[in-house]
Amino acid sequence: MGKLQTNIFGGFSGKVGSVVGSSWRGISYMRALPRSGGVSHTPSQLMQRGRFKAAVSFLKPLNAAIRIGWRGYASGKLPFHAALSHTIKNAVSGVYPNYFVDASKALVSAGWLTGAADAVAVETDGGARLHWADNSFDGAAKPSDCALVAVANFSRAVAVVVYGDAVRGDCGCAVAFPALWRGDEMCAYLGFTSADGKEISNSIFLNFYER
Repeated sequence: MGKLQTNIFGGFSGKVGSVVGSSWRGISYMRALPRSGGVSHTPSQLMQRGRFKAAVSFLKPLNAAIRIGWRGYASGKLPFHAALSHTIKNAVSGVYPNYFVDASKALVSAGWLTGAADAVAVETDGGARLHWADNSFDGAAKPSDCALVAVANFSRAVAVVVYGDAVRGDCGCAVAFPALWRGDEMCAYLGFTSADGKEISNSIFLNFYER
């Protein structure tokens, strides 16, 4: 209960409705009560949180590639947030609460540079080997474009990212990963950036073929 001090134009102490009165060094003041800290759990909010959680879990291991591959689309925000927005809108599937990311619809890089052509990924004893066609001079593509490769291991929620070890004109590159990964659920993403890093292609999704 609030208590008036002098008259209605003076101060008061205590709580009256949603207002608290108090004083400091003889100066009376009033403040509103803080809003309830309870979290709303409407069905739509729960579904959105579920989609958000699935997308974050999927993208986290790929963040090293995303920092390179999505920097052109960040528009004032972190590349990860740009990739997250795309993934939630385009790659999350399933029904609440069992959401998952369709890896074939995710992108670790995004842009207008010409992407990879006729690419394949093959498992080897020491990791993987990626092969692609040299489509230099198709659009803005150049032989010097740097390859951005990410091998995602879904079984272990980790990824290996290789950038700049090969260029478009090399038509292939090797990616090393532990032998104990063999048999795990994996995929690869391949994109390109221009030599100066300013132009970026959409990544493509690659399933692995055994040698």
